[in-house]
Amino acid sequence: KIYFVLGALFCVSLVTGNLIFQKIVVLSLGVREFEISAGAVLYPLTFLLTDLISEFYDRSYADTVVKTGILASIFVMSIIHLTSFLPAAAWSPVDKKMFNDVFGNFGLGFLSSVLAAAIAQFADIRFFKFLKYQTKGKHLWLRNNVSTIIAQTLDTAVVLSILSFFGVFPWDQLFLLFINTLVFKYIFALADTPFFYLGVYLIK
Repeated sequence: KIYFVLGALFCVSLVTGNLIFQKIVVLSLGVREFEISAGAVLYPLTFLLTDLISEFYDRSYADTVVKTGILASIFVMSIIHLTSFLPAAAWSPVDKKMFNDVFGNFGLGFLSSVLAAAIAQFADIRFFKFLKYQTKGKHLWLRNNVSTIIAQTLDTAVVLSILSFFGVFPWDQLFLLFINTLVFKYIFALADTPFFYLGVYLIK
């Protein structure tokens, strides 16, 4: 049941991040404001979830959750693509243009997200397992933070490069988005450490 719940939360977070990635939000953390994709807000949660799965289950279980998340994204993208061809009713609060404006680039978001997930999530799982083995199961904070930081750097580089290449984000904003997103993710990677410890404690 625990594995099912963690896996379901991962899939929901991954798919939702794909749906909302086009909105650039401003987040203030007191000393600094961050302009990042709304989808990036959810990605730290996906790494927390795969780390919890990796802590208690074999690597193949964690890999299966990532593959299932990718499959769920394909399924959702297919539904959105098919429904985009259907005509909107005259009284529909969301007309075809609005629908396409919001979800029209979802294919690119999906492409970048799938590639990033395949690289980053699998890298996170392997670094986590490697560090757990090297530390003989000690130092939870070390494997949680190091594996997540490395994986999120790969994730951010892949996603933003693809979206900028296809013109979703302007190239002149790429470096700023990259730095803002990385700093934000690093802060939350460190901030989720207590939640990782809490999750481990509750699951045990």
